Amino acid sequence: MKNKFFIFFIFINCLFNLALNAQIKPTFYLPNAHSHNDYTRNNPFFWAYGLGFGSIEVDLFLKDNELFVAHELNEIDEKRTFKKLYLDPILEAFSKSKDGYLYPNKGQLQLLIDPKTDGGPILEKLTTLLKENRKLFDSKNNPKAVKLIISGNRPMASDFHKYDEIFLFDGNLSENYNTKQLERIGLISAPFNSLSKWNGIGELTLKDMDLIKSKVDSVHLIGKRIRFWAAPDTQKTWEIWLKMGIDYINTDKPSELSKYLIKYPKNQP
Repeated sequence: MKNKFFIFFIFINCLFNLALNAQIKPTFYLPNAHSHNDYTRNNPFFWAYGLGFGSIEVDLFLKDNELFVAHELNEIDEKRTFKKLYLDPILEAFSKSKDGYLYPNKGQLQLLIDPKTDGGPILEKLTTLLKENRKLFDSKNNPKAVKLIISGNRPMASDFHKYDEIFLFDGNLSENYNTKQLERIGLISAPFNSLSKWNGIGELTLKDMDLIKSKVDSVHLIGKRIRFWAAPDTQKTWEIWLKMGIDYINTDKPSELSKYLIKYPKNQP
């Protein structure tokens, strides 16, 4: 009886994965939804992408000339490569798109890459991997392309120019960039807990609200988008972030955030 139940469970799981992967183009485009630690889910990329998330995060290690998806060195699994979990699914999604866009309403995917080892060699490896399909990752010249943002162990701003222009970089609130460097900044990120100790329940204090709003406005003033990481992952947070015009909502709850954003008044038809 146990064997029959186990076989049935495997069968159902296979059907679920096939159905999920078959849903290539999402029904919705949620440009401000950011899937944090996406690679920890059962179906990396396809899960968040299928929900319409416009931004997806992936941590990378370079080991033995291969890019592995993992958060810690001891979590590296030879089956979990960047090519298998992200590059191939993205290329598949492009191949199935009739208009060349990955989302409805001409939506664009942002892939936030967080190097866990030295960023330079990881960028060199990515350059080689993406060379054959470079146009699909050249967001500067192709509005349909994936926008690549390099975060984590990224190169110093003074070295941005050394890397292919398909790579944009995650900037710091506290750092001053010259004009050329600013052109390569695709996003500004900051730890929320450096501004407030709010736990996502109840209301933000007016003092914290004013401080956060001033940071958001300063980033928007230079034509960039902003994301706070290590922020409370609650519905109250999502509500306030939307009202304040914060561009990306970090979440480890993709299904819940997707449902919330779809029902949000501005996203209603």
